[in-house]
Amino acid sequence: MAGKGIRLRSILFVLLLGSLGAASLVWLRSYQASLEREEALRLSQQGHFAEAEAALLRAYARNGTDVDCVRALSLGYMTAARDPEAAVYLARWCELQPDLPEPHRQRMEWLERHESLAEAAAEGERVLELDPADTQLQKRVILMHLKEGRYAEVERLSRRFLERQPGHPGLVYFLAEACHGLGKNEEAAALLDPLVALEPGYAAPPMLRAILYCEANQEAKAIPLLRRVIALDPSSKTAHYHLAQALARVGHSAEAEREKAEYLRLEEFERLLTDVRLQPGNLELQIKGAEAFLQRGQKDEATRLLRRVIAQDPANQAARRLLEER
Repeated sequence: MAGKGIRLRSILFVLLLGSLGAASLVWLRSYQASLEREEALRLSQQGHFAEAEAALLRAYARNGTDVDCVRALSLGYMTAARDPEAAVYLARWCELQPDLPEPHRQRMEWLERHESLAEAAAEGERVLELDPADTQLQKRVILMHLKEGRYAEVERLSRRFLERQPGHPGLVYFLAEACHGLGKNEEAAALLDPLVALEPGYAAPPMLRAILYCEANQEAKAIPLLRRVIALDPSSKTAHYHLAQALARVGHSAEAEREKAEYLRLEEFERLLTDVRLQPGNLELQIKGAEAFLQRGQKDEATRLLRRVIAQDPANQAARRLLEER
């Protein structure tokens, strides 16, 4: 009997050691996973997302509510321009932290980059609910709506933001633009007249007020405002166009032709810049763009294009000559 008791105790001891070993192994694996996660977060914070990615994904697979890993994956994929992956983790981040501005701000950036302006504006409004003092974001959200002609949304937001910032010139102007878009021209004019008088360096109010005058067949009142806009912004294609039209209607044909010619020159320059942007490998076109910039006195832009040409074709003499003469 004594021998059986000893054998039983031995078996129990072995089983205990085995269970302790299994528990130790589980603890060790958990500890190693924790260390790997912390190292991955550290690497991602230091800008080494490629090295951290696999470990972050493993950490997220173990715990789908790990906000730190979701944040790191979102920002990492955003920075790497891996947009499909970024979309997944940005959406998850917003789900996990709906009451923090950062995830919604980052998702807004992603949506705006992809021209999903209605959704981007919605995310921007969510950020503004959480951080209402962000005046720069107010402007961005309003501009998103303006780009797609959603004037009712612009009016709603402008009035809402003006409650916190009464008389803010930018918001008053946006409200006037919304009113114009909605056909409320009298209200738009009433909003613009004080801005035109009180903000002499602000080109947008006199531009819109001049358009309202032109639409009301009051070109004589529009012309001095359009000249003011051109003095503030000589490259304003819209101002040159409307000034040419207004001058022609009041019988100043020669000046109207000069303004029309300037409008057409600016239009041609704009088309050239579009072609330059869309065809970076067309070196002849890049040089032509640089010459146009030099004619306008924009030396920095010309230099940027010429250096791009030389980087692609170090022996390009035309680019080197312009770079030396600029």
